[in-house]
Amino acid sequence: MARFTPVDNTSSPSFKQGATPDKYIDLGAYINEIDQPDNREQLVKTYGDQLIGGAIAFTRLVGAVNNVGHADSVTYWEEPRLMKTQNGTMAATAATDAGAKLITTAAAHTIITGDVVMINGYIRARATTASATTYNVVPYAAAWGVTIASNAFVKVHKIGNEFGQGTDQPGEFELSNVVKRTQPFIITKMTYAATGSAMGNIGWVKDEETGSLYWFQKGFSDQRKRYENINEAMALFGSTAANTNLTGANINGAEGYVSAIENRGTVQTGYITDKTDLQSLSVVLDKQGAPSDYLWGMNRNQANYTDNFIGNAMGQQPYGTFSNSAEMDVKLGFKNFNVGGRNFHCKVLPVLTDPTFAGQTDFYKYFMTPMGSVADPKTGIQAPSLEFNYKTYGGGTKRYMEHWLQGGVDGTYTNGLDKRSFEFRSEFNLITRAANRHVVGRGE
Repeated sequence: MARFTPVDNTSSPSFKQGATPDKYIDLGAYINEIDQPDNREQLVKTYGDQLIGGAIAFTRLVGAVNNVGHADSVTYWEEPRLMKTQNGTMAATAATDAGAKLITTAAAHTIITGDVVMINGYIRARATTASATTYNVVPYAAAWGVTIASNAFVKVHKIGNEFGQGTDQPGEFELSNVVKRTQPFIITKMTYAATGSAMGNIGWVKDEETGSLYWFQKGFSDQRKRYENINEAMALFGSTAANTNLTGANINGAEGYVSAIENRGTVQTGYITDKTDLQSLSVVLDKQGAPSDYLWGMNRNQANYTDNFIGNAMGQQPYGTFSNSAEMDVKLGFKNFNVGGRNFHCKVLPVLTDPTFAGQTDFYKYFMTPMGSVADPKTGIQAPSLEFNYKTYGGGTKRYMEHWLQGGVDGTYTNGLDKRSFEFRSEFNLITRAANRHVVGRGE
């Protein structure tokens, strides 16, 4: 009977302590391959959860609800100012002059004969004649009492009118109007894919979000967060498209929150560094019919400035604004205070501090959002200052954070590819009502 002896192919079956086996460079390399490492499978979140919490999350804080959309854009209406300034350039005037002086406006005005105006805030005068872009005024005082250079710019507002006895009613009047605004929907998309083989590999690190050692699930979880971040950032910083190179490709864009404020709101330069800065801003807000409560989202530098000038003299505001719960205020990280009769609810926003978003340059430093509703001038219905809308299908399924699977592995068999792809799609917009009441701090 033949006997076969196994051949030992190991190059060095044993070695003396302190010697180095031939197949390894050093003893450490040998130990690293043979010994089981003491692995910690928890994944350290070096930069926190990395969700930026932008404009969409902001709408929840100011009480706005998600609404459905059924067209390519949302139309909404805003009421213009009831009164109108009548500013223009004035003819040369000497202090001793008493005659009529012509004021020329850049656009059509609403002055009619008989109107009484205030020039530069203190000179009372009455309109004697008026055309589309000019009107003549005569001072109520014995003379103008002030020297005005030829074609000097003057600020003019109407305070009323006055007519003589036996005169007829005016033949002209002002017609009210509303402003029509349209906000298109934008579509965002993203994909993540993993091969069938990769889906079967177990890694060293456990993902806390999924509790899984399968790394493709970690990749999917991260991609979903990236997608949530870009939706937040588009709602916050997006812009309408005016360039024909974009519009020709059927890219219309949509006005983001910051763009709406830059176009129609209050833009502040630099940080608010002391109480007087905030008081000055509050005066500006008063002129815009602003409410008494503001949500003040800021970066860390602005938060530090705010901490420095908040004190007992500022009038500390009691907690309990959000959901009427002091615990909720603390949990959400708010600092509340009152200055000039206006309550500010301050919160550091990740989108303004994250160095991969606005925190990279600190150009945008803060924004202030009025808390409360505004009345629709056409319907009278109260509507939130910010409104987030998403498109829906006929059956009610919403096209926001919509996701589905494609591929040919692990129960998903829509095609013959040996991989699974995760598809994301959203169609949404953000409406900023009464943008004149909103504030953005930017620049130097």
